[in-house]
This record gives sequence, C-alpha cells and structure tokens, in this order.
Amino acid sequence: MCHDAGRRDGPAASTVFWRIFPKETHVRADNKALHPQVSTSSRFGVTRRREDDAVVLAVSGAVDEVTAPSLATDLDVVLMGQPALLVIDLTAVEFMSSAGMNLLIETQRLTASTATTVRVAADGTATSRPMRFIGIDRIIELYPTVDEALRGRQRPAEGAGLHTVSG
Repeated sequence: MCHDAGRRDGPAASTVFWRIFPKETHVRADNKALHPQVSTSSRFGVTRRREDDAVVLAVSGAVDEVTAPSLATDLDVVLMGQPALLVIDLTAVEFMSSAGMNLLIETQRLTASTATTVRVAADGTATSRPMRFIGIDRIIELYPTVDEALRGRQRPAEGAGLHTVSG
C-alpha cells in the first residue's frame, strides 16, 4: 500500500489553491538564501517558525499573482501539520494584490471546519488598510502585530472602528 504524504482528511488545500492558481502559472521566487530580516521591494520571501502550539508564517516583499502560488504552497505545507494556530505575518509585505487577499480568504475557508485558527498580522497601507476597506477583517482575524495575533487580543485599529474581532 502506498502512503500519500500530501493526503489529509478533509478538504485538500493544494487542490483548491491550484484551482485559484493553475499549475502553469506557479512560479516560485528564489528565496533560498533569504533571511527573515532581509526584505527589499524586489524580493519575496516566506519564513516559518514555531511558537509553542502556533506556527508563524512571515511573508515579505510583494504578494501578487506571481508570488501568491508560492505562498499557497507554504500555507498548504503548514496546514498539513494541523497547527492549533496559524499566524500569517504580513507586516513586512510592501504590496498585496487581490491574488494575495483571495488566498487569505481561501485559507480561512479551508480551516473554518478544522481545529486550526488563522490570524493575520498586518498593519500598514499595503496590507491592513485595503483588507479593512473591502471587509476582509470581517472574515479573518486581523491584528496589528504578531505578538497580539499570538495572544488573540486586538487593540483598536488606527482610523478604523469599522469591525473588530472579539476573542
């Protein structure tokens, strides 16, 4: 009997992500030597670290139609481990297109019926502002810092007052 390491019970994230981003458009940025403290506008990177029962996925650079498939792969790998908490750190993201926002929404949808809680750390004009403007903060827990996302406590967003997530 052959064991499929990518298989898990419930919806397979990679199947859904590949529907959003067809295989022929999957281009992975060269981020092998990228360190968490390195971030320039031309570099995309994702680093992963564990914090107790949580996984923090730190994203830097631009999240667009070219880099979102790579982020989808990283998210799929993390979700296969079924962490209690996944924090997607977008504090070093300089640009986020609708492809990135759709990926966040799809990640939330995939984890809604699982034991994994998804929270996003984002505080800036390139990330949290457009997400609040179009209402993504109504479906995804949005925090200004990774520490607050890990704790699950929010402070009121600057100039927002639109929506809050009670936790």
